[in-house]
Amino acid sequence: MDENTQSNEPVEHIEMPDNVEDMLARFTGQAPEEGAPAYHTVLEVWRETLRPARELQNERVTPQYASRMLSSYPGLTYATVSDVQRAYYDLMSGLLGILEQEVESDCDCLDWPTPEEDALENAHHYKNLLMLWQQAFLQHELEWNAKADDAAIKIAALSETHKAFFGPTGLTQYLENIRFEYTDEDAEALGDVLNEQRDAFLAGSVE
Repeated sequence: MDENTQSNEPVEHIEMPDNVEDMLARFTGQAPEEGAPAYHTVLEVWRETLRPARELQNERVTPQYASRMLSSYPGLTYATVSDVQRAYYDLMSGLLGILEQEVESDCDCLDWPTPEEDALENAHHYKNLLMLWQQAFLQHELEWNAKADDAAIKIAALSETHKAFFGPTGLTQYLENIRFEYTDEDAEALGDVLNEQRDAFLAGSVE
């Protein structure tokens, strides 16, 4: 995906619930309010940040958002910007579903009281989510058809969603706050999984 076509602005359309601001402050080391929990795992912050996506598909498109989309993605028109927004939130909702399944697989994963324990005890969840999210993106990219009528809509939505997760201010950057370790071996293993997925898709398309 061509990162050069993307704006460096933060994603405008994810508005975090009020309590998420407090949660972010707590896990980045700021003092919690009196009586408030001392720490929330990155898993929980991710979940609460993404949950509004399910209700935002039909939100009104703002002039600022339309202008940014049109300047960033050739092929869009004013009439199709609302389709981009809807597709963006659909993708967000799908990735939230992956996260929710991961959380449901471990009843203790949201209960770790410190960043150190979160990084250690939930490491397998974070690595698994990084893999599953990347696989989901890859599958959408492999299925994208440049000749389809909605090609411009889908590539814009994919690019914006990818940036929201893996860009410089994306959700995965939250892991830096807990000093989560992702080694070269982890990256190599992920690369192998994605290459296998790509090869299997291309082999099937040839058949």
